[in-house]
Amino acid sequence: MMSPGVITTGTLEAAGDDLNGVLTGEVYMPIIDSAANREFVATFKQAYEGRQPGKLEAVSFEAVNIIAQAMEEASSTSDYEAMVKVIEETEFTTPRGAFMFAAQHKSSAETYFIQVVEDGELVLREEVSKMFDFSDTRMSTANNVSSATSRGQVRHKSRTWSV
Repeated sequence: MMSPGVITTGTLEAAGDDLNGVLTGEVYMPIIDSAANREFVATFKQAYEGRQPGKLEAVSFEAVNIIAQAMEEASSTSDYEAMVKVIEETEFTTPRGAFMFAAQHKSSAETYFIQVVEDGELVLREEVSKMFDFSDTRMSTANNVSSATSRGQVRHKSRTWSV
């Protein structure tokens, strides 16, 4: 069985071993090896009695920090045009890595994690890196590919595909 990235800590706790063997794709895992993620995980675990953060916590943290950075760099909490300009032009450092908004304000994860549930825990099965040229403004709006540019590439181990 495959799950489209909706298995959370709460889901695992509620389902117990019933989810064992389910595959899922995700944009965040607390094992990402970066200074920003190590700091995020350590701070989160300290605040929440040792609990690991999941995707919801990571992307919420990113959103709040991106907005705060935009307000700071725009020197305003109400000049939305200035804040949008900062967000459009800035590469942010997040627990998931470098993060930018592409044309039409769509975002993309640097890496996707294929996970499997084993003994009630999410275990990394495979890591897939997705790299995009964010300067390309010709985004696809005719389909549901939310982050592909006309010059985007998906990289997986030694293989590269154009998207």
